[in-house]
Amino acid sequence: MKIENIVGDILYFFLKLCSYKWLLIVEDIVIE
Repeated sequence: MKIENIVGDILYFFLKLCSYKWLLIVEDIVIE
């Protein structure tokens, strides 16, 4: 495996994690 592939996977994982957290925050604001 290339280092670039690992870095890309990590960045992609953090992007999904952040967008998922933002979705939860937005849902909480809309519900309240």
